[in-house]
Amino acid sequence: MKRNTYKLSICMMVKNEEKNLVRCLDSLAVLLGNDSIELIIVDTGSTDATIQIAQKYTEKVYHHPWNNHFSEMRNITISYAKGEWIFILDADEELVEGEKLLALLRLRELDKYNTVQFKMHDYVKSTDDKNYLTYISYRLFRNESTFKYEGAVHNQPNLKPPVMLAPIVLNHYGYQFDNKELLERKFQRTATILKQELLRDPKNLYYRYQLANSYYIHGDLKEALEEIRKSYGILCELPLNARGKYAYIYAEYGRESYANKKFKECIKICSEGLSLKEDYIDLHYYISLAYQAEEDASKAIEHANAHLTLMDKYDQLDITKDPAIIMMCADLFSRNMMQSVLANQYYVIEMFDEALVHALKMVDSKERTHFLINIYFKLDCYKDLRMIYETLDDTLKKAMIDQIEYLRESMTHNQKKSVTQEFASGSDDYAVLNKIRNANGEMSEFLTKEFIRTTDFSDKDIFYAEVFRNFDRDQKEVLAAFKKIKSKKLKIFIKYLLDHYTVLEGSFLTYLKYGVIRDSDYEGNRVYTCIANVLLLNTIEYVKEANSEIEKIHFEIFMKYFEHSINRVNQIYRMDRMKLNYSTLDQEEDKFIILLYLAKEAVEKGNYKSGIKYFKEAVEEYPYLTLVLNTFRDQFLSSIEVEVNKTNGFEFI
Repeated sequence: MKRNTYKLSICMMVKNEEKNLVRCLDSLAVLLGNDSIELIIVDTGSTDATIQIAQKYTEKVYHHPWNNHFSEMRNITISYAKGEWIFILDADEELVEGEKLLALLRLRELDKYNTVQFKMHDYVKSTDDKNYLTYISYRLFRNESTFKYEGAVHNQPNLKPPVMLAPIVLNHYGYQFDNKELLERKFQRTATILKQELLRDPKNLYYRYQLANSYYIHGDLKEALEEIRKSYGILCELPLNARGKYAYIYAEYGRESYANKKFKECIKICSEGLSLKEDYIDLHYYISLAYQAEEDASKAIEHANAHLTLMDKYDQLDITKDPAIIMMCADLFSRNMMQSVLANQYYVIEMFDEALVHALKMVDSKERTHFLINIYFKLDCYKDLRMIYETLDDTLKKAMIDQIEYLRESMTHNQKKSVTQEFASGSDDYAVLNKIRNANGEMSEFLTKEFIRTTDFSDKDIFYAEVFRNFDRDQKEVLAAFKKIKSKKLKIFIKYLLDHYTVLEGSFLTYLKYGVIRDSDYEGNRVYTCIANVLLLNTIEYVKEANSEIEKIHFEIFMKYFEHSINRVNQIYRMDRMKLNYSTLDQEEDKFIILLYLAKEAVEKGNYKSGIKYFKEAVEEYPYLTLVLNTFRDQFLSSIEVEVNKTNGFEFI
């Protein structure tokens, strides 16, 4: 049989690729339906369903054991080829628009060439189509007897010119950072071979560069930096005018030094690389990020603009036609990152109009929204802010609201008024909150009561606690709403109210002092103890800062807090068994209350030693209220004071 029986031989070597193979072979459908094209698959020892999958697409499935040498295995696949042209493909790749390759094979101009390059998109994450590396790869070769691959790892073809660059794209999914199992398997295989080769040839720049890259992908950032420094050291032994051939080492060094937060080192190495290859997109990317980290806004802006300018004319750059260059920062993710740098740095130097231009160009909607909020506030463009809000999904709306509320803390009165007016239109809960903020008198009272009555606050953000600020006037409605909120969330709300509305301390104190709750009212007792707990902790925090003393009223509140806590825990736990079971409780506040209860019970029975023991445990379990106990310990357990002197002067704090 003649060697040119077919127009094209697709040559693949595979091993345990059942997760990738169907995607790969399905992408060849338009080619495999053509009688002038053959598919050759050499399996090197699969133990999964790889062989069975391959046999559904071609009869030409061969078996050769893996010998730890990529080029030799690749050459075995080529030995079976009977086509005029050889197309090298891996199972973790996917041909985009196979019709273009079919059209290329019919093109008369192809006769002028011996080798064809394809463009590669090397995807970093399986769930992100914006983040990929870009480079060109030799993939189509005229089938001549001298053609073969060389190199144990990262095998290279001994190609024959002239070379054509075709507008054909291959997607590669082999090094996705979110597939830990795949990364580990490939790292162990590749790093082992590279280390073996470097033992034989320690000054091999390419292998040492590839080992640094393997460490980086594996997440071993320190080792990656150490390895690329070695590679750079070898590179520096060459004359300056010979280093441009190895420009990829500068890019890898820039990436590793930036990842290790060695920003000055990154700037130095990228600057040197750019003196050799001024159109190297990756170097502009890393140096821009490094200058941003070093707070040099002008330089960060300069290189971010250079990166984006080069991206816009990517296909016209000489460097993008260099097969030795893998462009890691020429994807949508990198473009977005440079727009982010520009938006951020122009914001830093208070050029807000320029910051806005670049924020609007960002493709990441969450990050873009974050920048736009800050910028529109600086420009007092609240209507624009509202217009953006209307275009967002619920998740991004929530993020935007959270950011606006955070910024509210530092707004002027007029800014708050403007934002409130803009966001008071609409019918969602945030609009109603702003209607309440915007209203006065009876309308404000009506809206507040209605909102409290009809709203489930269990999933509301902390700033919604604002509607409870009129606790005195709306006490019945507020307490009813509090009963529907879980304790942890309720305490956060109460803390917010005390921090933002100081007058509420008096309102809460009055309620805590005179409020009447049935012993059997679990929710009433729970709400009471939540309010008391937060108020007491706030008081202790203030007393410590002011170096003052706890007042008697707060001890009285503590005693009522203790009483209502006992009412509450009595309905959750069997108190008669707590002596045996309290140590297994997870809820520290409940455990604290139970230990105090056991301490009082022991003292009342004359068992002072046990009382002291339980007290010590209570303080260790929940030390936050110890200041109240230590100040009023004689009132809390008058009998225990006598025993303190007998137990080495024990103090609660």
